[in-house]
Amino acid sequence: MSNATINNTQKVKIFAVGITLLVVAIVVEGTLYRQAHSEEVKAWTEQRQIPTVAVVTPAVEQTSKVIELPARLEAQQATAIFARVDGYVSNWYFDIGSRVEKGAVLAELETPDIDQQMYQANAELERRKVEASLAQSTLNRWLGLAETQVVSQQDVEQKRSEHLAAQSAVKAAQASLQQWKVQKQLARVIAPFSGTIVARNLDVGDLVNAGSSDMPPLFRIVSADKLRVFAEIPQKYAAVVELGSSANLIVPEYDDRVFVAEAVRRTSTVNPLSGTSRVEFSASNQEGLLMPGGYAKIRVTLESPAPVITIPASALIFNAQGLLVATVNEENEIIIKPISLSRDLGRTVEIAQGLNETDRVVTNPPDGVSNKDKVNVVG
Repeated sequence: MSNATINNTQKVKIFAVGITLLVVAIVVEGTLYRQAHSEEVKAWTEQRQIPTVAVVTPAVEQTSKVIELPARLEAQQATAIFARVDGYVSNWYFDIGSRVEKGAVLAELETPDIDQQMYQANAELERRKVEASLAQSTLNRWLGLAETQVVSQQDVEQKRSEHLAAQSAVKAAQASLQQWKVQKQLARVIAPFSGTIVARNLDVGDLVNAGSSDMPPLFRIVSADKLRVFAEIPQKYAAVVELGSSANLIVPEYDDRVFVAEAVRRTSTVNPLSGTSRVEFSASNQEGLLMPGGYAKIRVTLESPAPVITIPASALIFNAQGLLVATVNEENEIIIKPISLSRDLGRTVEIAQGLNETDRVVTNPPDGVSNKDKVNVVG
């Protein structure tokens, strides 16, 4: 065999070995690829079987909370002033907006009927005084006659009784005259306390009747140095508002200014129609900026005894074990915790016990979730 033939045979063998190795390599690579792809598919399938959940940490409210409520301003003192006697208005001295002091004369009435009664009472008093003087003289004369036994003792006692009766008649006449003098004094309309005139319903010459409910009051007066502020507090906050605590008062005409009010009284009942309890505040008004009868807003700071934890209401689980919440640990495993509620606020609930501030709470736990279940976490 020639050298050329030998060389060709060797080349064929080498080529065959190369082809074989190439085929083996392709087969091995394909096998490895299929194995790796199978593991990826398995891992992907297993991953798809683990539920994905959204988690939140509980919201922690501050220890104090500010609520803003509508309020109504009222004067510390307010009254309607009517006439105490019948008469005609002869003069008035104060108009609306006037500041008056206690005891100031607001108006005066002409009282011709009272004047006539006073004249008659005075004349009656003078007549009774004359009769009493005559009875005194008669008694003195009869006492002198009794000493000489010209008259009997019985006659003397009769004159003594007449004298006493005359004196009593004088006192009665004096009382009657004094009564009409008091009535005359009531013709002067007096301010019962210091304050501001807010209404005047009289003019000179008007006929007024004593205490008539058919007529408007002559004046209305209010004392607005200190105001009463009434607010309706929701039942859940009513017990937290302590008497003596301060609140901020805001009125529309001075919306850039805050006035201070103090809680002074509160009712011990709840209005069944509104679910609120009335609280009265007191506000100083020395500057006269606050107007009685006006609308206001009052901001009350409520102090909580401890921080309040809240979570979404959708996180609650109800089953035979009671009220539960699903949380997620560091290994992304479900941990079921029993809880108790403080208050249901609708979309959120306050937790009384069972959760910590750092817990990761599942917002919408899947059906059948249990302890140690693996989950994928978002949020």
